[in-house]
Amino acid sequence: MASTKEIVVILLWTGRLLLENGAEITRVEDTLERMGLALGLKKVEVFATPTGFVVSGQNELGKVATMTERIRARELALHRVLLVNQISRQVVEGELQFPELVQRLAEVENAPPDYPAWVMTGAGTLATGFFALMFGGDWRAALVACLGGLTVMLWRQLVAPLGPGRVITTFLAAVIGAITAVLVGRLWPTVATDKAIIGTIMLLVPGVAVTSAIIDVINEDLLSGVARGAEAILIATAVAAGVSLVLALG
Repeated sequence: MASTKEIVVILLWTGRLLLENGAEITRVEDTLERMGLALGLKKVEVFATPTGFVVSGQNELGKVATMTERIRARELALHRVLLVNQISRQVVEGELQFPELVQRLAEVENAPPDYPAWVMTGAGTLATGFFALMFGGDWRAALVACLGGLTVMLWRQLVAPLGPGRVITTFLAAVIGAITAVLVGRLWPTVATDKAIIGTIMLLVPGVAVTSAIIDVINEDLLSGVARGAEAILIATAVAAGVSLVLALG
């Protein structure tokens, strides 16, 4: 049987994989508690927020190990969350032992994205065109929105990971998308530039952050709910500020 410290280290690894890839707080805490008990701990306490969490485990002899983990980078990669959930269920059901668990978690950490970057870029580009149509634009606005969406997706795929933070990179993405739509609108006066801009910035709307904040509040994870809600407000403000800046200068 693994020591208390070794089990807590594994729980930290599991929690980091969940939080870094977009899992909600309730799922993280519940998963770690169930896994800790299944691995032989008598008591497990987990306190998680979107930017870090603490795990404390106690064995049958009363020995306690407490560790904390800081989450510095987050993305939405739900396929990794699904893989961790499958692993946790196998641990709880006794189908997965400690040595194999380490190997499986390493496989999850190194798992490639479900879709390559070019597929994500193409899907985002097409989505902006349909958003422009949905908000009342014609085929010309949809075409310009697709061009703006392409620039935003390329920015997010190639440049944003190197940027200073999500809020700043979102602001710059909104500026780039709006500039693209405005410049094309200057060359093609019959285009409904406003509809094209709306379609483009829909890629940047923090829908997942808003949904996660609501879920956390409903589950009484008030600290995490407020944190995610504040993040969503900051991102939405960054989008609005970026577009407003371009329109004011253009």
